[in-house]
Amino acid sequence: GWRAAARAAAELCRTHPVTWAAAAGVSVVAGLLAVLVTPIAVPILAGYAVAALHAVAHRAPLAPVRQP
Repeated sequence: GWRAAARAAAELCRTHPVTWAAAAGVSVVAGLLAVLVTPIAVPILAGYAVAALHAVAHRAPLAPVRQP
């Protein structure tokens, strides 16, 4: 579930600070662009931001998530 994924992401960020910095950078750039673009383009920008976060997460080694 999403809680296990959030815990795994928090653990990854704790053990790999560069991943946290990359995800924060993507979020800051997406936030800045959201302020600068027209409101109609914000959903498109959100899709690009999610794709960028997936790329950051894909490059990081993940520990297996335990299922309850």
